[in-house]
Formats: sequence, structure tokens, C-alpha cells
Amino acid sequence: MKNSKSKFLIFALLSVAIILSTMFASAFASQAPVNFGNANNFTIFAESGITSIPTSIITGNIGVHPSAGTAMVVSCPEVVSGIIYVTSAGGSTLGCQTVNSTLLNLAKTDNLAAYNNATGRAADATNIINVAAGEIGGLTFAPGVYAYTGASINVLISTDVTLSGGANDVWIFQIPGTLTVSSGKQVKLIGGAQAKNVFWAVAGATQLGTTSVFNGNILEAGSKIEILTHATLNGRALSQFAVTLDQNTVTMPPSLSPPTLSNFSTGSITTTSAVVSWNSDVSADSFVNYGINSSLGKNVSDSTLVKNHSISLTGLSSLTYFYTVKSCNAGGCVTGPIQTFNTATQPAPAAPGSGGAAPSGGGGGGGGGYYCATQWTCTDYSTCVSGTQTRTCSYPSNFCAPRLVKPTESQVCTTTPGTPTATPSAGTPTANPTTKPTPSTPGITGGVIGALGSPTGIVVMILVALAIIGAALAMRYKPILLHKQ
Repeated sequence: MKNSKSKFLIFALLSVAIILSTMFASAFASQAPVNFGNANNFTIFAESGITSIPTSIITGNIGVHPSAGTAMVVSCPEVVSGIIYVTSAGGSTLGCQTVNSTLLNLAKTDNLAAYNNATGRAADATNIINVAAGEIGGLTFAPGVYAYTGASINVLISTDVTLSGGANDVWIFQIPGTLTVSSGKQVKLIGGAQAKNVFWAVAGATQLGTTSVFNGNILEAGSKIEILTHATLNGRALSQFAVTLDQNTVTMPPSLSPPTLSNFSTGSITTTSAVVSWNSDVSADSFVNYGINSSLGKNVSDSTLVKNHSISLTGLSSLTYFYTVKSCNAGGCVTGPIQTFNTATQPAPAAPGSGGAAPSGGGGGGGGGYYCATQWTCTDYSTCVSGTQTRTCSYPSNFCAPRLVKPTESQVCTTTPGTPTATPSAGTPTANPTTKPTPSTPGITGGVIGALGSPTGIVVMILVALAIIGAALAMRYKPILLHKQ
């Protein structure tokens, strides 16, 4: 009987474990950060204009759209690390601005989408709606969505506010009125909380008081973001109207990881040009450094932020070129491995009945630098004389490929009225066919390992295992339980 009771207790505990595991898996599902899309590339973005009373220190890109470049009233040295993007050239940043209306228009659209996403999140519980009627100074906030309702509700930070949580926790504040931080006050982060995961969605105006320190991203809908003298913002200022600065420090938190690069390739290769292509998992700029040896030395770049990169190299010679690619975003830069491509003249395919003529010339020399020859050099075939055509093939001194069979230097031909027709003879090298690997199909084992590779998959597998054990125990000891009753 004791044994039966113990086993019944085990069964009961397993059942409770299954229920609690399910409850905790739901309870600890945290909010996802707001996705900025292309606006993620900007520390400061405004539709009407950005103005600064110098000298501010801005780290990250800034941009104005759709207003013209004259609406960017910022001095070039104030953007210490980043790019000044404008829709059209002009204004005080004329000597250091980049015109890119395509990127700016995407950022404008995504900025609005990010604001709507932040304000559309449901509050986590009724007790975090209209907290302290908007006067939140002195409070400590756990992670969550904090909603304020009613257009007349403004949020005031009159004394320091603390956000307490881990590195992956998210805070979202939905403010239908204004947001004001008193002079000298701070929004503090403790416990590993990060500014990149804090979002203040404000319908009215935002004002950061003099010498205040503010952590988080401000998404402003209807009015300007005003950062007063010597205030510090660790986060973004993204406004659908305007942003004004006054000797401030504005730093975008590293919300992006550096891009991951893949699929390096070269194509459209001629004796004077080539196209270098690669992919990145997130939007980033494009940079190719190349040269006739591993020291490289020349470069071509494109500041447009894209995932599919393509850079054209022109003015090349018939040489072997070394190159590497690089892409940067707000999270950092990544450089690919050094690779090569060859612009030397390749054998032309033989036309039907042409006798398999090999290319002439052999690729020249390109002058300066080292030329790595990969083909025999053959002259053109002579005219047909007494049923034979001849040519001369030589082996270059700088030949760096495996020594191939020497091409034939004579072939049979037939003289007929018109153009001589050559009969091909054996011995001309031909390219080996390329065999494509057959893609493998993942089996059951691969699927299980893939599922276990994610936290969700692990939780599901544990719950399934517990459920199976519980069911087995219930079936095993059902007779004992019925007998006891």
C-alpha cells in the first residue's frame, strides 16, 4: 500500500509540474522590442527639420525628410560618428551631407509604423494604466507596457525615475499628451536594463530639461522633441515634426548587431570590368577594396543601406585581382575574406565547323604588378595550304595553373571556294563539365535536432515528455486507485 501511495504521489507531482510549466511559459513571455525598420539607422530623424545651437555631440546618423537640405541646421563637426542624410542638397551641412531620398522616405514610413506599433501594444495589466496620474517622478518601473488614456494626461518626471530589469526586458510608455523631464533629473537603468529596449511613444511635445539625463527611444507624433541646454539623450529622437538641440550629447544605443555577410561572388567579368556581389542579413552600406595583390589599395563604395549588395569595378586590366568586401550599419562593420577573380582573356567557345580554334593573344600583360597566366598562348591558324593549317603555341614564363596538355598546332583543312573549313583534330583542351551536388533532404533526426535548437522547442519537448510520463503512470496505477476506492 505504501508503494502505491508513493507512486500516486509521483503521478500527482508530475501532473502539477506540467500545469505549472505551461503557466510559467506563458507568464514569462516578454514584450518584443519595437521594430524601427529603416528608421533604425538614425539617431535623430525629423520630417520638418533638425536645428542645433552648437556645439552638440551626436553619435549616429541624422536625417530630415521630406523637407529640403536647408532644414538641416547642424554644423558638420557636431556629427562625430555618422552620416548627415538630406533629401536635396543645401543648407549648413552642404559640405558634409549625403543626398539619399530613397532611404529617408523608407525611414519616414517605418518611423510612423514604429510609433503605431508602440501605441498599439496592450497594457500588461490594469494596474499599469494611468500610473500616478502621469506624475511618475520617484517611481521604479518593472518591464511592461504602461498606458495612459485621455488626451489631457501628460507625463511629468519631476524627480528621478528608475527602470529595473534585465538586458532583454522591454519598457513601453504610451503617452497621449506631453512628456516633460525636469532640469537635472534622470531616467535611470538598473539590473542590466538597456536604453535600446525602452520606448516612449508621445503624441504631444517632448521636452528634456537642462542637464537632464534621459534613457530610451522617443517616438514623437505631433510636435517637436526639444532637448534643452546640456541635456543628454542615450537613445533615439524620432519625430514626425522637428527636433531641436542645444549643446547636447545624443548617442544611439547599439540596438543593431553588425551585419552578417554571405554569398560572395563576382560576375559580368570582362577584361576591363567586374561586378562584386554579396548579401547581408540586415541593411548596411557597401564597400569593396581591391588591387593586383593582397595589399589591395583601391576601393569603391556605396552608402545606400541595402541587404543585396552589388559594386561595379571598372578600368581593370587583364590580371588576377584580389578583393575584399565590407558592410557597416549602426551596430558596426564586418569585412569579408580576401578573394580573387581573373579578368584575363578566356578561351572562346569553338563555332561549329571552326576546328576548335583556341583564343589568340593570351591576355596581354596589364603592365605593372604580377600577372598570373592560366592559359597557353597560341597564334591564329594559318590559311589552308595543301590541306593543313598551322599555328604556334607557347608556354608563358609566368604560368601559374597546373601544366595543361599543349594544344594542337596543326589541323586538317579542306580548300573550297569561299572561306576555308577546318576539320578539328584531337588534342585541344576542353573544360571539364561541372557537376552540381544533389541537395540532401533533412530527415527525422535533423528535424528533431533543429527543434531542440530553440528555447521554445526545448520547452515543448520537455512538456511532451512529462505528459507522456504522466499518462503512462496514470494508466499503470489506475487499477490500484480504483481498488482503493
